[in-house]
Amino acid sequence: MVNAPHRRCRRSPADAALFAFGSLPPLERLLFARHLRGCPVCRGRVAEAGAVADALAAGVPQPPLADPAALTERIVRRALRERPSGRRRAAAAVPVQIPVRATAAVLSALLLANALLAWHAGRLVRTARTALAQQSASLAVLQGALQDLAGGQTVALRGTPAAPGALAHVTVQTVGGRRLLMLVAGGLPVLSGPAVYQLWLIAGAVHTSAGVFTVDASGRGALAAWIPAGRSFAALGVTRQGAGPAVAPSGTRVLGGAPG
Repeated sequence: MVNAPHRRCRRSPADAALFAFGSLPPLERLLFARHLRGCPVCRGRVAEAGAVADALAAGVPQPPLADPAALTERIVRRALRERPSGRRRAAAAVPVQIPVRATAAVLSALLLANALLAWHAGRLVRTARTALAQQSASLAVLQGALQDLAGGQTVALRGTPAAPGALAHVTVQTVGGRRLLMLVAGGLPVLSGPAVYQLWLIAGAVHTSAGVFTVDASGRGALAAWIPAGRSFAALGVTRQGAGPAVAPSGTRVLGGAPG
């Protein structure tokens, strides 16, 4: 007849260790607790694992873990794989002994996990510092641009008889030593086919294109463009170019205005 301490159990030794460490889900923990009532093998395993847990709690500081249950499970399973094979003695037959090799394996795994967590935390800190430096640089550039934008020129454009309900607001501001023109328009007729709206810088008889734009279903559109260096203007105009962009205004004028 086989003695009780040497009987086998189909349950994984890891289940007993996870039970002792408190890492089993609630339902599995309840089922395993019922199993322990009739399984001296698993009771012995739980006692051994509990002794390891008590020893670790007394002598090893707990590392800051993002997911303690998952890490504990990996550590316990690794430790149990490294334990020497052989029969276990029943907990009731002899005083509980702390498995030295299992303790060393768990300690090694915990130290490795702690080192990996420290390395990962250091990398996160370095990444955060780099991102902060980049944000600071971007903020400095933005602050400089806002300072350059102060004192910009504005021009109101009004609709012509071809587009009586149209309005536009043009802002010309200096950014980094260059002049940036920004137009926001509304109330323009919706375009079709290749047609576009084209903005012109007018200085006497000279018309210089500042760019083209289209509008949405409500007749709103926008344009941003750099004004060529040295180019001045006395007025602004917008034409509807039915065949697309042009080198000179040839379509119907829909908006016009001059600096106040």
